This record gives sequence, C-alpha cells and structure tokens, in this order.
Amino acid sequence: ADPSIRPEDLLTEQARPLLDSARTGCLDDIRRVPPVVDGQVFRADADLGPLTDYMTKQEPAAVKVVVPTMIAQSSTDAVVPKSGTDVLVDTLCARGNQIDYRLYEGADHRQTIGASLSDIQSFVSAVETGAPAADGC
Repeated sequence: ADPSIRPEDLLTEQARPLLDSARTGCLDDIRRVPPVVDGQVFRADADLGPLTDYMTKQEPAAVKVVVPTMIAQSSTDAVVPKSGTDVLVDTLCARGNQIDYRLYEGADHRQTIGASLSDIQSFVSAVETGAPAADGC
C-alpha cells in the first residue's frame, strides 16, 4: 500500500461507512452498508491522480511478482469465481511470473483456507528452506 494515499481524504461523508466497514469487516459487512449514489463516492475536490496511478500499477497485467506465490482457489466459490482466478493466473503467468496455483474441488469461499491449509504449510516451509517453488503456469 502507498501510505501517501489516504482514502478518508478522498471520500465523501456518504462513502465513509464503506471505508470503515472495509477496514474492519468482511464482504458481508460491506454489503450491509447502504449503497452510495453514483457521483457521491469521491469528494469533488479529491485529487484522484495518485490513487489512479497506484491502481494502474496493481493491475495483474503490469505486475512482476518478486516473491514465491501460491494462489488457492475453491471450485465452488461464489465470492471469488474460479473463472476470474483463472484469468488472473493466466495473466500473471503470461508476464513470466512463477505461480503455484491450487484448486480445491467442492470447497466454497469460506472452506478454502481449511481445504488448502496443509498445502499452504508445505508451500511456506519450502519457501523458508529455499526449495524451488512449484510452477503452476
């Protein structure tokens, strides 16, 4: 994150509950926040240039991963659909990134961590010992 970008300085009072919820809750908490009308999310005087630049740099098509990376995806995840993760992994791999992509059949969004826990532990142990990371690209 870029500490020079302060979302609270960019948002209107109507949008502040979204930020507060995002900082402390999960997606269900954010969904409970009343929607903000188009055009009332950002303050009229907000300088969105630094935020736009930062977000552009975070686009998967522009990212070069510099650390071993494992992506765990559940096959029945309705919050983060597999099709979107497939596109993300394909994009990262096309950029030359080494990604260890694991799919957990039958698990939903909340079950991903439990289903992937032993693989995550093995992945972290391998990284800590300097073993070469698996390449799922």
